[in-house]
Amino acid sequence: MIALKDLPLKYQLIIIIFSISLVSLWIVSTAFILYDRYTYKKHMEYELTVLARILSNQNSAYMASGNYNVVQRNIDMVGVKTGIMFLCISDEFGEVVALYFRDSDKKTFDRSDCLDGKKYISRFTFSHFDLLQPVIFSGEKKIGDIHIRHDLDELNKRFKVFLTVIFLIFLLASIVAIFLAIKVQGFVSNPVLSLTRLAEKITKNRDYSLRADIERKDEIGKLVSAFNLMLDTLDRQNKDLIESKQMLEEKIDERTSELKSINRELEAFTYSVSHDLRSPLRSINGFSMALLEDFGKNLDDSAKDFLNRIRDESYRLEVLIEGLLQLSRVSRQGLNIEAVDLSALANAFAKDLSVRFPEHEVLFICPKVLLAYGDKALLMSLIGNLLDNAWKYTSKTRNARVEMGSLDRNQETVYFVRDNGAGFDMKYAEKMFAPFQRFHRQGDFNGLGIGLATAARIIHRHGGEIWAESIPGEGAVFYFTLKRFSENQ
Repeated sequence: MIALKDLPLKYQLIIIIFSISLVSLWIVSTAFILYDRYTYKKHMEYELTVLARILSNQNSAYMASGNYNVVQRNIDMVGVKTGIMFLCISDEFGEVVALYFRDSDKKTFDRSDCLDGKKYISRFTFSHFDLLQPVIFSGEKKIGDIHIRHDLDELNKRFKVFLTVIFLIFLLASIVAIFLAIKVQGFVSNPVLSLTRLAEKITKNRDYSLRADIERKDEIGKLVSAFNLMLDTLDRQNKDLIESKQMLEEKIDERTSELKSINRELEAFTYSVSHDLRSPLRSINGFSMALLEDFGKNLDDSAKDFLNRIRDESYRLEVLIEGLLQLSRVSRQGLNIEAVDLSALANAFAKDLSVRFPEHEVLFICPKVLLAYGDKALLMSLIGNLLDNAWKYTSKTRNARVEMGSLDRNQETVYFVRDNGAGFDMKYAEKMFAPFQRFHRQGDFNGLGIGLATAARIIHRHGGEIWAESIPGEGAVFYFTLKRFSENQ
């Protein structure tokens, strides 16, 4: 059942006006019927009281002399009055000395109803009215009682007639009330509905220049005026927002252009510096090797150790430069999106790592197919860096185990690489993917801190995210997503 508050305003007004009209009419009709019944009963009581007193005065002398036949004739003459059910007179000892009842009541008349000993003066029941009147002789001595019972047929007929008339009035009043309610509700609801339609139009078209017409000075007129003032405010704010948006977009475009230019310059600088540093490093390495080969016999062990350290550090610096070049290429390289089987890439890298480090046995677990969408060359670098990281940090673990797989998280595929290696302290997790960050000593695990930074940059270029979980001594898990691409892109 629909609540009144959920109906349109015009129907609410029609129902309210119609209900008020009918309730008011019902109250008036009920009051009229109750008043009519009250006045009718009072009039009946008055008439029968007068009649009873006349009979008392008329028959008191006959009753005092015991001439009950005359008393009977007198009440027979009065009994023809329409509506009297029975009339009886009793003497001072309570014996009925004269009695009248209607022929139509012979079957239902019970003599015990006559002067039944109750002490009421008058009473109304649903079907009749009873009146008791004493018979007084010589103005002072009570010598008997008169009991008159009158039916209420006339009153009940009047009630039925009134009900019929009121029903017809209700019917006519309902039609008139509905007609007036329809007319009156328009006077109240039309301005509100017009305001509603205008608000919907403004919301749909975002045209804050529209205004509602003010044709009234009542509360609805004030509402329309307040609505227009609100539109003025919104219009000004909207224009300010548009201007601010345009200025902001211009500044963003300007800053973006500057940042792109700076990034290009930085990438070019990094590439140039990294590329140019290789030549002197090769020279340092070559001259160190020449010194060892040509003059090694003339050098003591300390000098040879220094030359070997120079060669090791130059090689380490060359690896570092290669890592920087790789980071630079990841940022500059265009994306060629396609379906890529990460399992095939992972198995190939695992096989290569097993060949490179035959002394390090690792149980590698990977599903047969692990599909992703992205740039194949970059994803190869991503998987290579993650697996190389896992192989490296399980190098001192017995029964080393590395697993690659995927899981679902909120209808999104999350890929992972898990190992049971050295692990790390989670308080350093936020710094893990920055370049050159290391959490273990160089003597424990070799590396420059470039691999995970490269992996993170590849994932960010694919619109994904990367994070890690670990417990020191129990291994680590690296999770990543590739959000930007799907099969349809």
